[in-house]
Amino acid sequence: SGFTFSAPYYYDGMTYAGNETFIECAERKMRYGICSSLSICVYADGTSLKYVSSYFPSGLYTTTSSTDEMAISMENGTCNVLATEMSMILGSEALMSYSIGNKQFTKGPHAIVTRNTDQEFSDVINWVLQALFYGEEQGLTKNATLCAKTTNVTSLASELNYLNAVYCVGSYKDLYYFPGNRGMNRINNGTNMHHPIPFGALDYAFDAKTSNWDDFGQRSGSTFSDIIIDTKLNCGVFVQSGNDAERLAIAGLSEDYCRTMSAALFYGNYEAVNLLNFSSSDEAFLALQNGTIDVLTGTTVEKSRDFGGYDFSTPYYYKSGTAKEVLIAFAIATREDDSLFSSFVNCAVLAVIYAEESGIDQVPLSSIFGSKMRWSLRDAVSYSESYDKLFAKH
Repeated sequence: SGFTFSAPYYYDGMTYAGNETFIECAERKMRYGICSSLSICVYADGTSLKYVSSYFPSGLYTTTSSTDEMAISMENGTCNVLATEMSMILGSEALMSYSIGNKQFTKGPHAIVTRNTDQEFSDVINWVLQALFYGEEQGLTKNATLCAKTTNVTSLASELNYLNAVYCVGSYKDLYYFPGNRGMNRINNGTNMHHPIPFGALDYAFDAKTSNWDDFGQRSGSTFSDIIIDTKLNCGVFVQSGNDAERLAIAGLSEDYCRTMSAALFYGNYEAVNLLNFSSSDEAFLALQNGTIDVLTGTTVEKSRDFGGYDFSTPYYYKSGTAKEVLIAFAIATREDDSLFSSFVNCAVLAVIYAEESGIDQVPLSSIFGSKMRWSLRDAVSYSESYDKLFAKH
């Protein structure tokens, strides 16, 4: 068994703090002139250290194991700049006393983690978060009159009053305690809605040189395994009615995500896919339910479907600007019968977005899906290349 992650509720990131002159040196990666005296204390949390060590010689930085040690090193002159996640700085009075840079150089999405043995509960957690975001967008806030404090609730998770989270506790804005520019933690305004996120160690099994590959990859009889055996992906495309340019573009983009999935599954072969078009959403989901298709593209994220036995990937297209305009998010739907396959589909979608920012060659290897699938995410972007290039085709 594994874990399910909610939508991120906070994007953290490494920033610099300390002497303003040397903050600028660090941000501009300068090491000459006055910047030759740059000395960085970096929190050895992995992400921050990896970033700093990629841009500065080891003689210019010192690792610390706690914010207290970092504060002492700043005070005694060992360092003139510190590098760690913004949340670590804001959580320390000593570090807050220094000037703080206004740029973040890494992304650290924080989310709620649940076991993947109860998908319905995981869905509940995620929709509570969505209610908090929606509450801020709609200008809702804590309201004792509307707060329904009762333990007499429906047995159907899809019918829970998720706005109770807002009325009884507050919207996302009410819960956001961090000062300054919210950056990626702002509610969307219709721009920059695709955020690449770090994948983490998807190749750790290979790095460990494990000989027990049975612990990784598809299980016999699973959806994932059956697709590999069939050597074909059956990919549904829900085509909305109408002939306007945006609808046609969404249909074309959805078909290309089918080919991206095929490339990911079959060593770069983007033609190992059967495309089945549907004009009815109900018929499309029925085909997914009964196994006629393995995945469904061109569909929108809906709460009723999410609680109806389906998983949705990270959205690959947003039709309108903000929640006040009834945000419509297009994603790939899978059945909930194989959590590993649903995760694989989601990673393939994220890989295309990740390649846009970091480059195709930076998309990680992923032995966690099995030794034969180690190159799958790079195979996915071998067809799609990056999100902008995929989007520009339509």
